[in-house]
Amino acid sequence: MISIIIPVYNTKHYLESCVESILKQTYRDFEIIFVDDGSTDGSAEILDTFAEKDERIRVIHQVNAGVSSARNRGINEARGDYLSFVDSDDTLEPDMYETLIGLIEQYDVSIAHCSYNRVENNKVKRVGNSGKVYVQTREEALDCFISGRLFVGSCWTKLYAKELFNDVRFSADIKTSEDMLVNFQIFGKVDTSVFYDVCKYNYLISDTSSCINTPAMRRARDLLSVNRRMLEINVCDSLKTKLERRVLSALLSCYKATIYMQDVDKKEQQKLALEIKSMRERGTDVSFKSKFVYAMMRYCPRVYKFAYKIYDRVRVPNYDV
Repeated sequence: MISIIIPVYNTKHYLESCVESILKQTYRDFEIIFVDDGSTDGSAEILDTFAEKDERIRVIHQVNAGVSSARNRGINEARGDYLSFVDSDDTLEPDMYETLIGLIEQYDVSIAHCSYNRVENNKVKRVGNSGKVYVQTREEALDCFISGRLFVGSCWTKLYAKELFNDVRFSADIKTSEDMLVNFQIFGKVDTSVFYDVCKYNYLISDTSSCINTPAMRRARDLLSVNRRMLEINVCDSLKTKLERRVLSALLSCYKATIYMQDVDKKEQQKLALEIKSMRERGTDVSFKSKFVYAMMRYCPRVYKFAYKIYDRVRVPNYDV
C-alpha cells in the first residue's frame, strides 16, 4: 500500500482537483493522509467532507507549524509500505503510481521517480519527458541532485519505501529547499534507484506556491543551510568538491539577495564576503561567470541590478525546484 501525504494550508480552491486526480489512479491500493496545517479558509471543512465519502482518506488537523511539520506528522501516521508526497494544489496523471510501483518491482529498488509538467497561467511546460529509463547507482543519483541534471530535488515526483524514513524527517527550521536535503539523505541510503523521464506529475505555480510567497533572502539562506548540511552528511568522497562549490554558489546567492534588500545590511554583506574569500582561499572555485558576477555585485551593485534586469527578460529559466 502507498501512503500519500498531503500537507494543506489555505488551498480550498485546488483541493477537489487534487483529490480527484488521486482517486482516479489506476493503482488502487493507497491511503490519502491530509494534514491540515491550521487552515483558515475553509480547507479543513472540505477535507473532512472528503474523509466522510471515502474510507481511504484520513484527515489530521494541527496548529499551523509549516509544511515540514505537516509532512513529518503524515510520515508518523502512515500505514503503507511506500510513501508519496503531494502538494495540495497539484494533480497527478492517472497512471503515475502504477508506473512507479511497476518500476520498483521490475528493478527491485526502494525508490522510483519521474519527471513533471510545470503548469502556470494555464500553460503547460514539460520538464524532461525524453521517455528514457535511468537505473542509477547511489553516486550517480546524488551527482544529479548536486549538478541539477535530469531531475529535481523536490519530493513530489518520487515514491519511496517507507523504511527509508525510519531515521529521516524534514527539517522544520527550513522553509524552502527542505525536500532537497531529505532526498540527499534518502538517496544516500540506497545502492540503486530508478528515474523514468516521463511527466506524470503536474506542478502548479499558483498564488499559494512557496516559491512565490517566500522572500528572496529567506530562500537564499535556506539554500545555504541545506548545502552546508549536505556537505556535512555526504556519503561519497568523490562528490565533496562539487558540494563545496554548491556551498560557495549559495553564499554568492545570499550576497546577491542582500543587494536587493530595502535596507542593505552592510554587516551581513561583509560577513558573506569574508566567507566567500575564505572558501576561495581554501581552493573552492566556481566558474569565471560567477566570479565576474560577484565582482559586479560587490563593487558595482547598481550596474549589476540594471544588467540583471535585462538578462532576466531573455534568459532560459531553470525549472529545478
